[in-house]
Amino acid sequence: MASSAWNQAPYEAMLVAYPPAVTSAFRGAVMALSVHLLDAEMNSWAKEVLNLAACSFRSWEAALECFRATPKVLDVIHHRHITSWVGGGRYIAETSASLAAAYFRNSPQALNHLAPNEAVVWAKLIRELYQGTWESGVLVGKVADSSPQLLQLLGIADASSLAFTISSIARHSQEAALRCLNLTLAALEELDRPDREAFVSLASVLARTRWWEMADYCG
Repeated sequence: MASSAWNQAPYEAMLVAYPPAVTSAFRGAVMALSVHLLDAEMNSWAKEVLNLAACSFRSWEAALECFRATPKVLDVIHHRHITSWVGGGRYIAETSASLAAAYFRNSPQALNHLAPNEAVVWAKLIRELYQGTWESGVLVGKVADSSPQLLQLLGIADASSLAFTISSIARHSQEAALRCLNLTLAALEELDRPDREAFVSLASVLARTRWWEMADYCG
């Protein structure tokens, strides 16, 4: 655990440019982490979250969600993985602060269904899906918010496959992609695990060949 001499003040001083809620949430995260991490580990974590807060326009919003999620995330993953979890969110925030915020916000539930090394895969998936447009941000935000359900139902491999399938539909129709995602989530709940895998595999083929029929298939 961190020693009583560990000084968070220099890090807090670097957060004063952001709304007060950021510093308040930072203190909550420090309180949760300090019973697990050594001083050097606390320093590494603090530097990572400060880089997150500053890495792009309004990325402090992602940092705020990170701080808020940290105590709950510690109930799910080993504290040794906390800095890499933050790094995954920073990787997303470099292109979209709002998607990074969604990643952190959904982490306490999503990480329940991921192995430690799969959290980074999840973060890379969210960033890779994002195409830099407002429409893409809406769709990928929905994917991120649906991550706990998707990962519980499918696991990381099939969830990734489905996400790319939905993204490919969006190249033709954003509305159709969002509808397919919503219908797919409902359909998967009704299927057993082997049937879910077959469902995702066939959806991938159909999206490449007859994407306009995907809504009927998913419904």
